[in-house]
Amino acid sequence: MLYKTSVIIIILIYQGILQKPEVEMFWSTKPLIETPYIRKIMTEQRFSLLMKCLHFVDNTTVPDSTSAAERSFWKIKNFFDALIERFSSVYLPNAHVAVDESLMLWKGRLAMKQYIPIKRARFGLKSYELCESGTGYIWNSSVHTGTSMQLDESDDGLTSSRIVLTLAKKLLGKGYCIFMDNWYSSPGLFRELHMKQTDAVGTVRLSRKNMPGELKNKIVVGQTIACYSKDMMVVKWMDKREVSVLSTFHRNDMNIVHNHRGDKEKPNAILLYNNNMGAVDVADQMLVAYPTERKRHKVWHKKQFRHLLNQVVLNSYILFKKDNPDIRLSHLQFRVRIIERLIELHHDSSQLPRRGRPSRDESNPLRLTGRHFPEFIPENDGKAAPTRRCKVCCSHNGEEGKKIRKET
Repeated sequence: MLYKTSVIIIILIYQGILQKPEVEMFWSTKPLIETPYIRKIMTEQRFSLLMKCLHFVDNTTVPDSTSAAERSFWKIKNFFDALIERFSSVYLPNAHVAVDESLMLWKGRLAMKQYIPIKRARFGLKSYELCESGTGYIWNSSVHTGTSMQLDESDDGLTSSRIVLTLAKKLLGKGYCIFMDNWYSSPGLFRELHMKQTDAVGTVRLSRKNMPGELKNKIVVGQTIACYSKDMMVVKWMDKREVSVLSTFHRNDMNIVHNHRGDKEKPNAILLYNNNMGAVDVADQMLVAYPTERKRHKVWHKKQFRHLLNQVVLNSYILFKKDNPDIRLSHLQFRVRIIERLIELHHDSSQLPRRGRPSRDESNPLRLTGRHFPEFIPENDGKAAPTRRCKVCCSHNGEEGKKIRKET
């Protein structure tokens, strides 16, 4: 069983590197599109059978009292929880982390499916992720299943606040700084995080409860307005449009930024936010480069399994770079190394069936339409003028529809 599981993982990672429109093309013998190496790992029949039988839970154990979205997620919940727990236990992130949404494309019928117009996929399975700023390491994640999500309680009762507290539960009280966008940010959440010795920085909506009213006043380009309380600050800065940032440790300090357009003053809180907020986007960009999941998968939890496998490889690469900073190895080279190493450890050539007679169909179309290249056959004891059947001539049919037998 270990052999089968390892080889499946090898092929899925391999398919993420060499992408083809159809899965069957990986086992094609046509010279134009063939990949001979994958046929040496596993046959197409066995791969299709194993993927067809891929399952993660006994359907009889699915609870009936939960929502439709929760019942759907139950098909992969145990595997998802075990994997995320592993992500959190093997590595402790740096001081700056970010919380944001990620979307895996899915357009089929599914109770968990969400629509986010600003995302590239737009339709799919939404997950809330906590990633390390800079590297994009996926440290914690939670799939959106609606009101049935098991979330920690917050002082303000907002769902967004409960999501942040749930994802960062094991990091609270350790001096971390969490970056988030305006859907999560609120004075109530930031105050609760500050009480738990955790800083927070994020863009904020001025319509949030307990936000100062004077921030709604109009300002000119380059001007800032800042308001303080005992445990946080909010600053509004006018660039091309108004930007408001809430922070638990910044002051209204400005910093000069140099670019090709000249020098510009920006608040330090906004600069720090821009440098650390894109952790989830960095992870998504690295995952989409070599996707193990296929776009037209018909079973959602199998596509989710492929997506989680892709996250495992990405986190492994990030940890490898941290442990080996002197080794120059790209993301692609790391995936190739993983495939080679797994083949060395787990591949058994005896598992492959013996090949039978070669097919009569010529894989090279030019062979049957090009020139004939006759070869002289020397005489032997059985025949003074030996002949052979011509492959080109015998591939054509006569007037009666029968194959022409031609010897030369």
